[in-house]
Amino acid sequence: MNPTDKKWTANIVQLNEPVTDKFTGQKGAAVLLDINTEGARTYLFQPKNLSPETHQPVSPFWVTEDRLSGVKLVPLPQRVPFEALGSIVTDRVTGFTGSLLGFAIHPTGCLHVQIQPAGTQKSGEKIAACDFCITRITGKELTKLTKAAIEEEHRNRPSPTGGVPPRRIS
Repeated sequence: MNPTDKKWTANIVQLNEPVTDKFTGQKGAAVLLDINTEGARTYLFQPKNLSPETHQPVSPFWVTEDRLSGVKLVPLPQRVPFEALGSIVTDRVTGFTGSLLGFAIHPTGCLHVQIQPAGTQKSGEKIAACDFCITRITGKELTKLTKAAIEEEHRNRPSPTGGVPPRRIS
């Protein structure tokens, strides 16, 4: 991997701005960007539509940039440590350890990582990957953040959930 390669440094679709999915014709917005170990970028597209049955937003789906029209391209909101992709990292809060699979960039600019632990469950299924805010992650390929740097990151690019899982309201 060469982090200076254009695929790693190219501009991204501005999140939460109106776009159209060329294949379905649906209008909506790219609400999350996912970048994997190969540098492939996929966007979570949220159609601007409510289900007539449930009156809830219709389900979002993943698209590649070439499917979107009306996009505004913007620079990455921060430095993304692409050199850490594939390396072993640990969530310092829980101790969850595994390979860094990819990055998720939220509209706030908050950078999350997906970590895949090694091994399988008793059933033979792989252990599920988990998503964490990068300020919680340590690893040889990552710059160690000071407490002040973490506080600044949280102030300038807050996690969309504030580190709390979304609440289910019945």
